[in-house]
Amino acid sequence: MKPKWLIEHFDDRNSTQLLIEEVERQGYELATIKYEPFGSGSYKMFGDEDCVIVQSSINFAQQIMRERPKWVPGPWMTEKNYRCTSYYTKLGKYLFNDTYVMMTRDEAMRNMDKVFKWVGRGSSIFMRPDSGMKCFTGRIFEIPVIHQDWSWVEMFTEPDTLVVLSTPKDIKAEWRFVVCGKDIIAGSQYECNGELNVSPMYPEEAKDLAREVAGIYQPDPMFVIDVCMGMDNGYYLMEIGAFSVAGLYACDLKPIVERASETALAEWNDIYMLP
Repeated sequence: MKPKWLIEHFDDRNSTQLLIEEVERQGYELATIKYEPFGSGSYKMFGDEDCVIVQSSINFAQQIMRERPKWVPGPWMTEKNYRCTSYYTKLGKYLFNDTYVMMTRDEAMRNMDKVFKWVGRGSSIFMRPDSGMKCFTGRIFEIPVIHQDWSWVEMFTEPDTLVVLSTPKDIKAEWRFVVCGKDIIAGSQYECNGELNVSPMYPEEAKDLAREVAGIYQPDPMFVIDVCMGMDNGYYLMEIGAFSVAGLYACDLKPIVERASETALAEWNDIYMLP
């Protein structure tokens, strides 16, 4: 068995096309499907028990997990391991959003006055879902008009969806690091001064923090760690994300394809090869 790749193709201008080219360069069998916003992909390829690595949107990865449960690894996306409730306790001292409360969506709105006194700043409060599956994107809410914006949150959540509310902070820059096991194998800047700014460069201090975090917590054999620099010039953990649904920005793709393929085959052999 040789690893195969299934990649959801977004457009030629982002790292997806470069990943496709690198997978082809390394000689692995590859299938692509076209990205369908908020939809499900249509695909017919590979056997039911094949060694398949998935890089896609969250929606399509979830579809694959339902429809091809015997693919190994399939999507590296163990949902419960990317919840804030799963890793904040273990990594609290590294967190950028280190002052926070958690409660259900409707309880957050009912208690917003109290919550704002605890973790608000100025007229703002930051909120994100506990889940790492991005049912809505974390953002800053302005308290005077929060009721106007709340319908946006309700569109993508249930009353009992757990949310994290924390003190808004300003960020100088953000970087993404790709991890295999406990090894940092690639990194990229993706934001600077509040704007998208993709670059293969990153400070060693950011990588050192990612390495320290990876030594403590491994949600999957492959995953990503986002690190930021605060206004105090310190380095902090933003969040941990699933590799199979993560943008790779300007990361060096050669070691990513190599290590992902090696790791996937080792997983497949552990399950399907007879002793």
